[in-house]
Amino acid sequence: MLLEEISSRLLDVIPDPLIMVNDKGEVIFANRHVKDLLGYAPEDLIGHSIERIFPEYSQSHPFRAAPLTTPSGEFREQTRELLVKRKDGRECSVEISLDCLQTSQGLVLSCSLRDITERKRLYQAMAQLHHHYVQILHSTNKGICHLNLQGVVTFLNTAALDLLGWGRDELIGAPFHQVVHPALSADTPHSLEHCPLLLAIQSVQNGQIRECQGDDELFCRKDGTSFPVAYSCTPVKEDAGTITGVVVTFRDLSAQKAQAQALQDAYAYTEQLLNSISSILIGIDPKGLITRWNRIAHLTFGLAPQDVVGRNLYEVLPSLDSRTLDHAVCECRRTGQPIRLDNLLFRTPDGKEGYLGLTINPVFTESGEQSGQLILGVDLTERKQLEAQLALAQKMESIGQLAAGIAHEIN
Repeated sequence: MLLEEISSRLLDVIPDPLIMVNDKGEVIFANRHVKDLLGYAPEDLIGHSIERIFPEYSQSHPFRAAPLTTPSGEFREQTRELLVKRKDGRECSVEISLDCLQTSQGLVLSCSLRDITERKRLYQAMAQLHHHYVQILHSTNKGICHLNLQGVVTFLNTAALDLLGWGRDELIGAPFHQVVHPALSADTPHSLEHCPLLLAIQSVQNGQIRECQGDDELFCRKDGTSFPVAYSCTPVKEDAGTITGVVVTFRDLSAQKAQAQALQDAYAYTEQLLNSISSILIGIDPKGLITRWNRIAHLTFGLAPQDVVGRNLYEVLPSLDSRTLDHAVCECRRTGQPIRLDNLLFRTPDGKEGYLGLTINPVFTESGEQSGQLILGVDLTERKQLEAQLALAQKMESIGQLAAGIAHEIN
């Protein structure tokens, strides 16, 4: 009796709930911690079937010692996770460690229970958080790849698969560099030892963050085609600072480069149009600084665009009647209407005086605000000279006619 009392108290000292079951599946012992977990007092369970608290546990997995032993009599230790029902009807998740004891009355199954409800809740929360983060990674239009320290792919998001044209199973476990740079041939702009991507991956392993956006940096697709990319390599660190991998983030620059080329072509076409205009064309910003200077302006004033753009108009053309021109520019800015100037005196590149006819036009942004003025002009010097010659000829003709009349009267 004393030995049984000592054994019972020792079993009560065990911090986990403990239930012992005979080979018939009947509870023969339950320590006091069982009540804390399940709400059953030991006397509520002793003599009853263990399946009372595991009602949904099928007979194919009975709580018996014999099915847990091998034909040779050796015990097959098991740990199981089960959903159990408390006395009040509430369910909780438990981890059961099963052990087998050989007694004089036969095999006895020892069931040590551990409440893992909170652990399961944390696991579920972590799984949901992991799923949430993965969904975020898959929702971006940038390709994201995680590599281990050997440069082998361990994760890719959907955008990376779409950009590269591979299946997930084809890339997981593959060396990333060999996938996107499958062959560094003679026409490749950099050899293997100077490959920016490979150097970036290697430098990240030393804790550096590397970014690359070269004009000749390309990634290859599965079908053999390539596309221009900008990418960055970032180290993945544990809490202790140990680097465990590399994240490569990349984006396809094809559309961006196409837009840049389209803008460049449009700019070149616009420049050709402006330079083909047979009139002087000068653009100025709200501060009076020159923003545009076409070919005719170059020929008229003898100044190249690179020598005048960014400079003040009146500083570049000091021979102009700056007061008259400035008044016209201010009036255009104030009214938002074109202002016309005729016979504006200026000095030609060879030092001679000339005349200009100018129209100052307002330039508006899409929001309706003035962003400067566009000055269109014509060199009137030759026309003024022709007009002067014509006037002189007409005057001489009149004098001739007058002289002829006088001579006729004298005769």
